[in-house]
Amino acid sequence: MKTKERSDPETPSFPMKEVVIFGAGASHGARNPRPPLGDSLHRYILKYLEAKRQIDSPFPGCVGRDIKKVKEKLSVAPSYEEAVKKLFQEHLKETRSNPNNVPEASDLLEAMNRYMAYSLAPALGGDPHVDDAFTERVDEYDWFLKNRYPYVGNLSDVIFITLNYDCLLERAICRTYFPNQIDGKQCLCAHVDYYIEKGKQGGVKVLKPHGSINWVASMGDGRLGDGFIPTDRLSRGPYG
Repeated sequence: MKTKERSDPETPSFPMKEVVIFGAGASHGARNPRPPLGDSLHRYILKYLEAKRQIDSPFPGCVGRDIKKVKEKLSVAPSYEEAVKKLFQEHLKETRSNPNNVPEASDLLEAMNRYMAYSLAPALGGDPHVDDAFTERVDEYDWFLKNRYPYVGNLSDVIFITLNYDCLLERAICRTYFPNQIDGKQCLCAHVDYYIEKGKQGGVKVLKPHGSINWVASMGDGRLGDGFIPTDRLSRGPYG
């Protein structure tokens, strides 16, 4: 498939011949134990928070009050998306009633998204994990890449689109094509180009229209590793 070149220099064009789409739930079927689906994501995060509590390890940039309230929100929500939706509605209500203060719901939204990112990322250092669903290992993504595109040069005209929050596809790209450059402290492949940073257009092209766990607010403490992209840089790209 070919696309027409765009004349707007601010918007990247995608001159490719092939588009590969990984639908929602692709990661769930890529390995065992299975990563959570959207309808069970909130329960997976709750399990992660409980594992974190048992080793009494602090969350950088977060306080116990936030953890407790996030757990309360997730415990009564039918899904993670519904919990976020309700918090956002509370955020709007608080903003309208008191525009001069930072709404509590806004802080909880940031905390909830951060815990989601932690729970779906490979365990770093002494961090706990729910199971081995996100450990660094070969899975079905690796098998697909090796069989469909044996060499990284085969990807020059390919663009991947994934609707999954996690970085399992990116890690498989790193293992398959750049095995000598794997950094266990990172949660994605440095050779992936998300087309969200102005001026950076190269590497293996991956678009994530539903977002990604590594697009988080910068904490400045290194907890998420160099592979994570601060959200203040996302507005510079076509999805800002």
